Amino acid sequence: LFDHSRLVAAISLCIDEKGDKDKECLLIKGDVSGIQNFIYHQITDIERAAKQLRGRSFYIRLLSDAISNYITRELGLYDANILISSGGHFIILAPNNEANREKVSELEKRINRVLLNNFGGLLQVIIAHVDSNYKDVGNRFYEVHFRLDEELQKAKKHKSLSILDELL
Repeated sequence: LFDHSRLVAAISLCIDEKGDKDKECLLIKGDVSGIQNFIYHQITDIERAAKQLRGRSFYIRLLSDAISNYITRELGLYDANILISSGGHFIILAPNNEANREKVSELEKRINRVLLNNFGGLLQVIIAHVDSNYKDVGNRFYEVHFRLDEELQKAKKHKSLSILDELL
């Protein structure tokens, strides 16, 4: 019941602030790239390796939560709009309008600049989005999620493109 209520609240916000009449919802998926390299990078003390690995895994969890919360705050959304946030992945349901689509691209650049400055390119975030109507989100989420994964795979092929000017 709780998850259903959260989804209804997120969809209601999308319908209220929609820009596109046919496709009210914008599903945003983010993926933290480079997790394995980050977690296993420079394990120095073999006796404390388990603690270091758990600590870094927890850090990834916090990073994923922080990024998803930052995006929702910048888009003027609520916690109910974060559908999933775990394992270095997150899915956000936002109103589908041009301002939100542009803002997501800008936020990806900002987040990747911070990650580049703090981790030297070891971690990056890849963000993709697809638009959908509220009926598909509620009834055929699997199909919408499959399209979202396809877009994310396309974006992964160009993962450093958002911060290319910083790298050069």
